[in-house]
Amino acid sequence: MNGRIRDAYLIVLSLLAAGCASVPKQTTLMKEFGATDMTAAELRFRLHDFAIRYPGMIEQTALEIDADNTDPLIRQNIVRWQYYGIPAYLRTLFYPDPYLSLVDSYVLTAQIIDYYERGPGKDDFGEYQDRVLATYRDFEVELRQLGEGARGRPVDEARVQEWVEDYPIKSYLLVRRSVLPLAAEMMGRSSGGLGGAVASVEGGLQDMNTRMTMLTDFIPKQVQWQMELVSADLLGGVDTKATLDSLLNVTGYVSLVDTLIAKHMMFALTAIDEERAAVLGAVTEERRAVLEAVASERALVLEAIASERATVLADVERIVAGSLEDVKATSGTAIDRLFRAGLLLVLAAFVAAVVHRFISVRMIGPRRA
Repeated sequence: MNGRIRDAYLIVLSLLAAGCASVPKQTTLMKEFGATDMTAAELRFRLHDFAIRYPGMIEQTALEIDADNTDPLIRQNIVRWQYYGIPAYLRTLFYPDPYLSLVDSYVLTAQIIDYYERGPGKDDFGEYQDRVLATYRDFEVELRQLGEGARGRPVDEARVQEWVEDYPIKSYLLVRRSVLPLAAEMMGRSSGGLGGAVASVEGGLQDMNTRMTMLTDFIPKQVQWQMELVSADLLGGVDTKATLDSLLNVTGYVSLVDTLIAKHMMFALTAIDEERAAVLGAVTEERRAVLEAVASERALVLEAIASERATVLADVERIVAGSLEDVKATSGTAIDRLFRAGLLLVLAAFVAAVVHRFISVRMIGPRRA
């Protein structure tokens, strides 16, 4: 493993959590890397709150700069910033695992700050450069606090900075190298089941709802910024045909917006139906398996109770029979003893009577004579 890949793994581990001794079933990336101080649902709601607010923060800063600015080049850079800066976070905030979204969004913020502070974009806004940087530093503070709340420990800023220096952003398009491929390899080791499927559907619906809320407000502005950028490019050229073609392209783009939205909505609804059917099927199978297990367990319990009852009855019968035998033997012995004692008493009385009679005859007989 070369040095950059090793550093990338260290960054991901330092942002997610330290160590992973074993991978439990039906777990998220948060639990796999020890980030358990905040639940996945809570972190997802906090990221959705950030996703709703950050476009407005960027736009507000842009409007404030534009109100004071008179330089057309800075004006063009402001429009570019909104046009490319807002969608950049749309690519990082809605991964299936909320902690991965947090990590990649934080790294993206650090890369953008580096681009506007030391990179090719350091002079894009002239005297207003600090306002743009202040906006991203606010993002950085909020995301860092979320990361510390989820992990329960500070973020390793040195390793994040190493990643930013190794993979800097090089143009206003904000094309970048994210930590997703490395983190995805780690997250792929987790396994899920019925609970994971239900959680996935619930999280996907929440993400889709937040995305639709953002796109409803964002797409018209995106069209406006696109037209402004094209217009700014046209004003600097002299090719009439190219100008006309560009305007026609913009008009066509505007006309296709509703169609694209409808297609995406139909695709989303179809995906929801398929996911719902899969979850219901899994729930049905799980219920059938549970009922079969309960019936089997009940039969085994009844069989065990019947066997135990038969054993107990046999033991009781054996004890009663033994007791009766003991009583019979004891009573027979007592009667025999009483009978012998009575015979002895009768014999003794008879002997006494004979002796008495003998003595009486011997003594009384001669006197009478």
